Amino acid sequence: MKFIGNIFVFIIVSVAYWLFSNHFSFFHIAPNMLFTAAISLAILLKPVTALSFCFFWGLYMDMMGINAFGAYALIYTLMCYAVHISKKRFDFDMPIPQIVLVFILSVLVFLFHQMLSLIFTDVNPLRLKVLFVEPLVNSLLMPFVFAIFHYLKRKLKIL
Repeated sequence: MKFIGNIFVFIIVSVAYWLFSNHFSFFHIAPNMLFTAAISLAILLKPVTALSFCFFWGLYMDMMGINAFGAYALIYTLMCYAVHISKKRFDFDMPIPQIVLVFILSVLVFLFHQMLSLIFTDVNPLRLKVLFVEPLVNSLLMPFVFAIFHYLKRKLKIL
C-alpha cells in the first residue's frame, strides 16, 4: 500500500510542478513544487525513501530542462542527504526553521546548478530574478507543503 501511495504522491507532485511552472508563473517565476516537496519528504521520511524521491524528481527536472542532464538529480540527492544529516541537530517541524532552510538551500541549489552548467556545458543560464525572487516564494510555500505531507504521512499513512 505504501508503494502505491508513494507512486501516487510522486505523480501528483510532478503534475503540480508542471502546472505551476507552465500555467501559473508570473514574470517567468513560479514556486518550485518539486523543491519544497523534496525537502518536506527529506524531513519526514527515512533516508532511503527520501533519497529515492529526490533522485527521481531531479531526473524529472533534468528531462524537462535543457541544461546538463543529471545535474538536478545530483543536486537533489545531495540536498536530501544534507537535510537528513542536519535534521539530527535541528528541529525542522516548525515553520520558521523550514523557511530558513528552504531559503538557504534555494540559493545554494541555484548557485551549484550554475556552477555545474558552466563546467559541463559552457552554458550560463544565469537568471538573476530567479535568484532573488524564487527563494522567497519557495520559503513561503514550504510550511503549506510540509503540512500536506505531514497529514499524508501521519493521518492517512500514505507515505
